[in-house]
Amino acid sequence: MHAGAVLVFDAGPLGLRNGGLDIERVRAYTAAQLAASPRARQRRVALALGRLPAWLDDPFFELASHVRHLALPRPGDERQLKRLASALLSEPLDRDKPPWQLVFVEGLDDDRFALIAKADLALGEGDEGFDPLAALLRATPNAAFVPMPRADTQATPGRVALLRAELARRARELARIEAASDALGSGLRAALNALERAITPRADAPLLGPTGPHRRVEWLALDESDVRSIADRLQSSAHALLLASVAGALRAFLARRGLEADELELRALTPIDAGGESSVFEAPLVALPLAQPDPSARLAALAAAPEPRAPDDEGFALLASLGALHGAAAAARPASLCVMTPSAPPSPRFLLGCALRECVAFAPLLPGHTLGVAITRCAGRTQLGFAADAALVADLPLLADAVAASFDELRRLASGEVHQVRTAADHKAVRNSGAEP
Repeated sequence: MHAGAVLVFDAGPLGLRNGGLDIERVRAYTAAQLAASPRARQRRVALALGRLPAWLDDPFFELASHVRHLALPRPGDERQLKRLASALLSEPLDRDKPPWQLVFVEGLDDDRFALIAKADLALGEGDEGFDPLAALLRATPNAAFVPMPRADTQATPGRVALLRAELARRARELARIEAASDALGSGLRAALNALERAITPRADAPLLGPTGPHRRVEWLALDESDVRSIADRLQSSAHALLLASVAGALRAFLARRGLEADELELRALTPIDAGGESSVFEAPLVALPLAQPDPSARLAALAAAPEPRAPDDEGFALLASLGALHGAAAAARPASLCVMTPSAPPSPRFLLGCALRECVAFAPLLPGHTLGVAITRCAGRTQLGFAADAALVADLPLLADAVAASFDELRRLASGEVHQVRTAADHKAVRNSGAEP
């Protein structure tokens, strides 16, 4: 299982005269950055005893297999990019190679190119974890780098030596009593939550079902300053405002499927980075007020939803953040939907001098879920990325449109243009068309 993202850059210094992309310079730069991350050249293997995973150098590592180059028919538009991203994110990563891939896509209109990135959820774990986006993106537009010679791979040790080394590493992680108690507590909670998910009836629950391997992705961009301005005028948090937009959209989206929105109960996992000395990832369970037709009432019902901590300005570990949030959600109680907020720095980011313009994240679906939402705030935009089972949620673009409409409803509410929903008709104010006064 992997996390994915789509990033859009100005072509800038990587653009060629023929409108293409200097992919050889990109690969040389990537090779230079991988020198500091041994995990980037390693593949994951399961050990026989206890199935403990271990990371081994790939003796046949080939950078071109991980940094690919594609082109859209010029001028490529957003619809074409979404179709390509859906196809690429549906493909599983090769288990016999280091589990990450970067696909650079040239041919976008307005002199832009895209980067479709995906990585195994376990790739960013631990102190030796690797996030390809964090390795490549910088806070300054400086495009200089020092090319590195091809790295030597380590010989593969025997399975007994691997098992001994892995057990020793696990023992060091659990050496502290408090660490052992935390691991035991989280493991027990995860087991109880898994049992609850197994026995919870799902026959009438929306957005749940047996998911297949094919994905469809969609995204929606909102102006970050607009989101914050509306939240301030409504005396709300930006996080609650976005959750209310999603709740209003799901009310309309599920009503189109013939479900009675006023009778729906939908619980959503909202995994967040709760902060602390070391990042603590939690997955609060939030009841989305789909039965409430009034947008102001939906917003008020979500006012107490836990918020993610403000992201720091260091690194760009977006894929690693998605993996950690997914892990927190997978160990949580059962729900119909996951709405996660991965961490991304607010300041501008650059790839070899090319400015990042858009960044959309896609959460891997939890078992039984047919839809997932990821909210990313980056480059002055709030991007909502939707990932769904391609067969069970074939009408995904309608959900993105519904979120935009729900957000506009809250915008009008903030400007005083939306009237409160009446619970009963005011018969004195009703006039029959064409009736005499």
